[in-house]
Amino acid sequence: MKWVLLIGVVIALSMVSCSGTSSPAISQPTATKQTDSQPLSAHVLYQAFQDSKATAESTYKGKWVTVTGIFDSVGPDMLGTPYLILTDGGINAVWEVQCEMSSNNTVPLSHISKGQTVTVYGQCDTSYYPGNVFLNNCILK
Repeated sequence: MKWVLLIGVVIALSMVSCSGTSSPAISQPTATKQTDSQPLSAHVLYQAFQDSKATAESTYKGKWVTVTGIFDSVGPDMLGTPYLILTDGGINAVWEVQCEMSSNNTVPLSHISKGQTVTVYGQCDTSYYPGNVFLNNCILK
């Protein structure tokens, strides 16, 4: 009987110690992650997905990146989350990087102007035809 009780206590203690190891659903940017990201232009990121989506996804998808581009527009997505669009600034800019902003972003989007060079830090998602590349949980740098 003592062995059964002892085994029950050991099982209960191991269940309690394992229950606190859950990971967050969405990882937010931190200072440590920001130092790991090598800056790249919105054009380079966009072109990587145009050249080979499979290669670009293996290189960038899920990774935190620092991206610089020309601010084109801002808007809310279908769920009301604010985003901004970065382009190469050309007259006929047909490519875009859509940056969904994090709730941790401290710089109001109203403080940036069309045509301004902007740098964001966010988690790369993917590109959808005809070409937007999506970044999630972005903050302005």
